Amino acid sequence: MKMNAILPNSVGILVVLYLTSCNYVSGTEIPPGDIHRFRPVLQLDKVAKFAGEQAKIASIKASYVLHNGEMDLDAKYKNAVKYWFIVSAANEEEFKPKGDSPPGMEKKAPKIALSIVTVETPHIVTQGHGQSLSKFEHRGMSRYLVRFETEASGLKRIAPKPKCNFKTLWDKAIPLGANARHSAEINYSKDGYTFKLNGDKFSLSFDHGCNVIKQKP
Repeated sequence: MKMNAILPNSVGILVVLYLTSCNYVSGTEIPPGDIHRFRPVLQLDKVAKFAGEQAKIASIKASYVLHNGEMDLDAKYKNAVKYWFIVSAANEEEFKPKGDSPPGMEKKAPKIALSIVTVETPHIVTQGHGQSLSKFEHRGMSRYLVRFETEASGLKRIAPKPKCNFKTLWDKAIPLGANARHSAEINYSKDGYTFKLNGDKFSLSFDHGCNVIKQKP
C-alpha cells in the first residue's frame, strides 16, 4: 500500500513523496560521497545525474561549511546543501498532459523545469497518527520539480560550472580575517560566490575565477 507525505515548499506548490512498502521514501537516494565530509562541488556531477536529464547548474546553497571545505551532514545541528538545476522536462511524468483539461485549455508540457535537490543525512519520516504511526527511511537525497512561467526565465538562471571548491574560498578568506573556528554559508550562482561566516559579520564575494571582488566589513 502506498501512503503520501505532502510537504509544502516556498514556491507555493506541493511536493509529494511516496512512501512504499519497502520502508523507505520512494524517489530518495543515498547521497554520493561521505556525508560526514561532504564536498558539494566535488559531488556536483553525481547530484546532477539525480536532478534530471540534461541538468545544468543554476545555484548552490551550502549552510555550514567548515574551514576544510567540507560539511558534516550528520551533525547534531541540522545541516544540508541545496542545488538548483535547469533540466529537460520532456520525460518528466508529472508534466505530461493528463487529459483532464477542458477542450482548448490543455496545459502544454514545458521544455525545461527547475529541479531542486536537497542533500542531507538519511533520516526517519513518520506518517500517520496515534497507534497507526508508521516509520519510513528517507535515504538523504531528494528532489522536486518546479514549472517556469516562461522558458526564457529558466534559461537565464543557468550558471557556469563552478571552478572553485569551497576549501579554495576558505583559503582565501582566512588571510583576510575569516575565523577558521566558525562555519560559513556559501552560495553559488551565475553572479559568482558569496561567503558569509555564521555568527559573524564577515563576508566576501568571489567571481567565477575565485577572485575576491567584495569584502565586508
